[in-house]
Amino acid sequence: PSRRSLPSLAVLLGSLALGAASMVTAIQAADAKAWWSETVERALPAAGTNQAAIVRALNEIPAPRREAMAFLVENMPTRDLSTLSAEFLLEHVNLACEAFDQAPWRDKVPKEIFLNDIVPYASVTERRDAWRRSMREITLPLIKDCRTPGEAARQINEKIFGIVKVGYSIKRKRPDQSHAESMETGMATCTGLSVLAAS
Repeated sequence: PSRRSLPSLAVLLGSLALGAASMVTAIQAADAKAWWSETVERALPAAGTNQAAIVRALNEIPAPRREAMAFLVENMPTRDLSTLSAEFLLEHVNLACEAFDQAPWRDKVPKEIFLNDIVPYASVTERRDAWRRSMREITLPLIKDCRTPGEAARQINEKIFGIVKVGYSIKRKRPDQSHAESMETGMATCTGLSVLAAS
């Protein structure tokens, strides 16, 4: 080659190297997210500027708990996709799975019930609070000797409202209070009491 062609050859080789590096990065990125479904992938754009947080939660959740995280992302309302942090979601799913794994009745609960009724961080439109750790501390002593989910539910329903000092009142702030809001005021109507019991 002539001297004149050497710079263009260098540019060409540099471009090829950059292209190869970009391709490797793209393949690595695809591999990093390959575990989740098309349904999860379709939900991600609704997160808007919060998409990085949702992807981080998906990537950092331990492999045995991936199905629970994917279920949340697939079914989260847009307002939650666009606002909830990776930390919130990771703590929530990890604590839900940990508690379920330790429950003596876990083998009697169908996977669909676990995903739909145990994993979710909210019941309706209440404020999104990080409630799992605090509610577990309150309720675990109540159910430590229970052998079935029905027995545990009865124990909690009979005792929780007295322990947290929340009673029925139409003077509550709003109907869809989170359990923490109900506990702050000591008041809730049917929806707030149901949210508290479910939590």
